[in-house]
Amino acid sequence: MRKFYVIILMFLACILNNDLKAQEGSDSETSNLLKGLPSDIFSGNFAVPDAPAFRLLSTYPSKILRPSDAKDFAVGLSDFGGSDNVISLKSFAVEFSPALLIRGKNLSLLDYQKRSWIYRTRLSAAIHRSEEGSKATKAAVGIRLSLIDDSDLRNNIDYISNATDIAAKITDVYKAARKRVGPISPLKINPEEEKQIKEIISAFKKNMENEKWNKRILEFAVAASAASSNSQGKDIKVDKIAGWSTYGHSFGTWGQLLIGLNFASEKDLLNDSDGFKTTGSLSTRFYIGRNQYKMFAEGQVSMKEKVKSNYLFNGGGEINFLANIWLVFSAGAEYIGSTKKADLVTNIKLKYGF
Repeated sequence: MRKFYVIILMFLACILNNDLKAQEGSDSETSNLLKGLPSDIFSGNFAVPDAPAFRLLSTYPSKILRPSDAKDFAVGLSDFGGSDNVISLKSFAVEFSPALLIRGKNLSLLDYQKRSWIYRTRLSAAIHRSEEGSKATKAAVGIRLSLIDDSDLRNNIDYISNATDIAAKITDVYKAARKRVGPISPLKINPEEEKQIKEIISAFKKNMENEKWNKRILEFAVAASAASSNSQGKDIKVDKIAGWSTYGHSFGTWGQLLIGLNFASEKDLLNDSDGFKTTGSLSTRFYIGRNQYKMFAEGQVSMKEKVKSNYLFNGGGEINFLANIWLVFSAGAEYIGSTKKADLVTNIKLKYGF
């Protein structure tokens, strides 16, 4: 919210310098002014995506890699457990965009638009502690590329245009404040006028997020994990490599269909006689709702070498319950082809991104 006051001040400077009179060509001048502002002003508070490294180590059977807009930095927590009233955390991950972190506040909207694919490239790292004392902690690293992201407000012309409109509305509030205090006295808005500005900004931001959260998106990612064959952490070897592709298609402003492919090659380090075995998964997930809260249903089929296919039927939701913190929960049934039995599976994740 605070970042939008930068836009307000920039517009006020232009308008007051022109004696509060509209000038021809002001729309193009305003657009150029906006493109010179820090790009992070225009980033939306969308769902925090799954980090590839996190997904690789996850014990939950869902293989789809949830896409979303690029965050400077994001954290994921999952696989909660515990005993004797003590909660323990088994999985932890971070994902970040090196280019966004390096440029930081110095990255203008125009610079972002010139090389947005670089700024949407993200690296991730994760660790997972096994529930079995005989196994060492596993670690993974990954990289994600966003080739298409129509939800990215920083590349959205409509968003920039609407930002111009919103600034005009806020300027009207300041014009009224100027008339109230007179032409000579220092301009200072009262609590009621400040409340009006906050309400205008809040409504604008939420409306744009609800319109763009489910837009078309295409991402690719790869990750690799390593572990040791003993609990002392010695003789570390790569035990799994995986790749993902996820495409998202919108339905109005209320729904989104995700289609995901995953291929993984994994080796059991406790059994040297076994080599790497390949698994492929096809997943579909459909979201219904709005940006800050939505539900989903998911279906998945997984095929492994010389093993009968597994099937997953899964459902859950995403809730933005506090600032940039998201709660993701899911539950379903996984049918194991080799045993011809179905298992109940559940998962809860906390995600934070900015």
